[in-house]
Amino acid sequence: MRRLLTFIFLLCCYPAWAALGTPDTSCSAACSGGTPTISGTTVTWSHTVTGGTHPALFVILPSVTSTQTVTGVTYNGVAMTGPVVDIRDNGSSELRHYFFYMVNPPTGSAHNIVATYSATLDSGNFAAGVAFSFTGVNQTYPFRYPTVNWSGPQGTATTMVGNITDAVSGDYVIGSAVDHSSTITQGGSNTAVATWSAWNNGGNTSWAAAYVPAATSTTVSFTQPTAQVYSVFEVAIRPDTDTTSIPFVDSMIGQGFGTENTIPYHNAVTTATITSFPVGSCTNRDLFVEVEYWTGTTHSTATVSGITFNTTSNLTFVGGKRQSDSSGNVVVEFWSLKAPPNTSASIVATFSASIGGGVMGATSWCNVDQTNTFGTVATAGSAGAAVSTTVVSTSTSYVIDGATVDFTAGDKFLPTGAMIWDFNSGSTFDTYGMAQVKKGATSVTMNYTGTTTDAFASAGVGINGVAATGAPTTIPVVE
Repeated sequence: MRRLLTFIFLLCCYPAWAALGTPDTSCSAACSGGTPTISGTTVTWSHTVTGGTHPALFVILPSVTSTQTVTGVTYNGVAMTGPVVDIRDNGSSELRHYFFYMVNPPTGSAHNIVATYSATLDSGNFAAGVAFSFTGVNQTYPFRYPTVNWSGPQGTATTMVGNITDAVSGDYVIGSAVDHSSTITQGGSNTAVATWSAWNNGGNTSWAAAYVPAATSTTVSFTQPTAQVYSVFEVAIRPDTDTTSIPFVDSMIGQGFGTENTIPYHNAVTTATITSFPVGSCTNRDLFVEVEYWTGTTHSTATVSGITFNTTSNLTFVGGKRQSDSSGNVVVEFWSLKAPPNTSASIVATFSASIGGGVMGATSWCNVDQTNTFGTVATAGSAGAAVSTTVVSTSTSYVIDGATVDFTAGDKFLPTGAMIWDFNSGSTFDTYGMAQVKKGATSVTMNYTGTTTDAFASAGVGINGVAATGAPTTIPVVE
């Protein structure tokens, strides 16, 4: 009898794990060709999260805005978490994507999603939004590492797709693409959610959003009739049946070209700044910053003398690679701050002397081992031409890396993992920087392929998660 009662108790009281189901979706205006928002400071639409176990809501905001940025998103008046991702293309720097989420949202009734922009939209810009809600979502780590892509490192292209390297069967992949073409076409594996073509001034902008089960494909893909500039965002949604403990990205700067993550490109630069970088309230946090730069010929021995967050917190040097060539040095450096304050503040890197130029990017992580935070930093570099560079690293979680090139016009340097950011400075300037992530394993090879005729430096390191303690009996909610 006692065994029977125990069995009944477990049936009643243990969490109801469930696989991800087909998502509920919605769009601002209409999902199939409505009018984008071109006035005011908010984009509002209604969405219903179906009732069920362990729900979560995900919002992607594509836009064409030169200066207007998203300052926040609410659902039913409650702030959603984000932006986890803020990316823009590497062309005219106006094709943007933002990503927000909410675990355990209100269910069963329609509520408004409201995205707020920093300044008034006008007829030269637009904003749109798409929402996906699932049941059966891991409430602690609801998605895997996002991937981004944009015109830039590989030039313009007709196929627009991300490169998710950590999706597994049971996940769903959601994604969005915005481009400067008259039409946009969904890939064959996609379940289309939104397909808007030939809108904005002159009918030169299109947008699409879709989802696909990871068992079918690990990417959502889109095509345009001719090679134009574009921006793509994709992420794998994680089911509650996957209870493994992983590091979890809280926010990332992923820009192709823009002041948010780029060092100004001239020979009088002694500091670099990322403004208003948000660090969330999750536990076991780590702020991870990469600085990729070319010293130039004037001060070839210039180094990063220090990096601060929120003016008072000093980051610690993790490792990197310095590669010399005939005109100076190309450098990749990793810096870290354990348990950074839960705030939005500037990250400022200071150089010992003026440099030629570079790129700086940041990611904020949750569930990171605060004692054994990193694996061994692996590096590669060459003073001459190379077709590919390989950095072998070890990790039980994620490997993050960076690469930079003393740029010559026509060079290509493409990642094989999930791209985080890149800066292709074109023929005007001298530096080409990029970063990517891959799912960890006993040994992870980080590749960049393409053609470069000048020196490059590359480094990679594993970021370790807090050890799992088994399947939880309750699911905490991310604040």
